[in-house]
Amino acid sequence: MLVIKTKIPTKNLPIKRVLPRLFQSFVYTNLDDKEHEGYKHSSGKVFKSMNFRIDYHGNDLFIDYVALNKAHEKSIAQKILFDGLKLGEIHTTSTEVALHHRQALDQTIQVGGFV
Repeated sequence: MLVIKTKIPTKNLPIKRVLPRLFQSFVYTNLDDKEHEGYKHSSGKVFKSMNFRIDYHGNDLFIDYVALNKAHEKSIAQKILFDGLKLGEIHTTSTEVALHHRQALDQTIQVGGFV
């Protein structure tokens, strides 16, 4: 999992609804086209191989990003470290990036969520 912490110089901008689209655009411009198209299940439903969560409070912006292919997490982290986090015209400062690796070996895990 990739954890991104950054600050936005202006407090409480009314951008909470648009942030997911801006981050998704940032991710898709840095990954293969196949990731944008998704993967089609035999039932016809299209699935993406990544997921993210965004929290925005005051000046602080927190993004948790996870991908099935860990190389994608690495490439997004490198892009942020070398070129910065580009969210449209929103300026970000003091960006921190951390990679967290979690594994469950020889254990049964239960995963839940909404699709």
